[in-house]
Amino acid sequence: DKWVNTTIDKIHADPISQGFIMSADKLEDIDLNYTPTSIVTEKHVNESYDGVKAANSMSDMTGSWDELTESMWLLIYILIFFASLLAVIVLYNLGLLSFTEIEREIATLKVLGFKTSALRKLLLTQNLWFTAIGFILGLPVGYAILAIMWESSGDSFYILPSISLTNLLLTAVITFALSIIVNLMFSRKIKKLDMVESLKSGE
Repeated sequence: DKWVNTTIDKIHADPISQGFIMSADKLEDIDLNYTPTSIVTEKHVNESYDGVKAANSMSDMTGSWDELTESMWLLIYILIFFASLLAVIVLYNLGLLSFTEIEREIATLKVLGFKTSALRKLLLTQNLWFTAIGFILGLPVGYAILAIMWESSGDSFYILPSISLTNLLLTAVITFALSIIVNLMFSRKIKKLDMVESLKSGE
């Protein structure tokens, strides 16, 4: 029944609910009545209290949240699997294209006496450099796509895109591991490379 002027000192990002959050001490400072209507506790509450509409335990709330996010995690795992599969296909095709382009150079190096292990290391170094460049360029692009996805979720949800150091390291490990696996696929091609045919093809 009256207007109260106060200052918002912090922004609280809640992904689901919207509104203002104020402490009991602050309510008393501006002469408003603090009346709790729900309880969140570590203990199990069986009794009913006047004016309290709900009493929730932390275990029940975390259990409900786990059930809610279970299907979401399944979707995330599926996306990770197909993203890894796509990465293998793309890296393999790029590696095959690169191998075809330098096939004559590899044959020339083999004729000059370079061992297969040295050529494998050379090809691995090249692929790792390409992977590193793609990883660095992909970070801002991925962050921008993530921001667009969260912004399009509607006004009822407020989720800020964030990339933690753990996620960054895990992504780097997966990306470079896939690159090394793809590089191992070309090891047989280097070993079975027909030097005569490769050198003739360049004439």
